Amino acid sequence: MATVKIEGQEYQIDDTIANGGATVQESDQLLRDALRPNFEIAAGATFQREMRNGQHYITLVKQPGPKGISRLLSILLEAPASINPIMQVSCEMHLLEARGAFDLPAVLEAQPRIDDALKRGDGEDRHIAAALRVLTAARAVASSDVPSGL
Repeated sequence: MATVKIEGQEYQIDDTIANGGATVQESDQLLRDALRPNFEIAAGATFQREMRNGQHYITLVKQPGPKGISRLLSILLEAPASINPIMQVSCEMHLLEARGAFDLPAVLEAQPRIDDALKRGDGEDRHIAAALRVLTAARAVASSDVPSGL
C-alpha cells in the first residue's frame, strides 16, 4: 500500500495504482486517472514521491494554471465591453424624447451619426453571425477535467 496526501488528507491506495507504470510518467498518469473522478486537483497536479520507513508516500502538488478555462474563453472574458453603435444612438434618441427635445431638427442633426451607427452595427452583426456559424459547426470534444462539484 502507498499513502497519497491530497490537500492535507492522507489516503491509502494499492501499489499497482501508485506504481503501476513502466516509467514514472506512466505511473503518474495511472494515478492521475484513478484519482481524477474524486479529486479534481489530480488533473493538473504534479506528484512528489518519496520513501519513508519503507512506506511509499505520494504528495499531490497543485500547479498554477487557468483553472480549466480554455484559451478561447479567456479571450472572450478579456474582450472589451462595448455597446452596439445603433443601441447607443437609440438611447440618445430616447433621452431626447424624454426631455421633450425629439423633433425634426434634432433628428436631422443626428442623421449622419444614425447612418454611421447603422453601418457599424450591421458590420458587428455580420461578425457575430459568422462567429455563431463557426461555433455551431464545431463538434463537441470531451474534456479530461472533471467539473467542480461532480
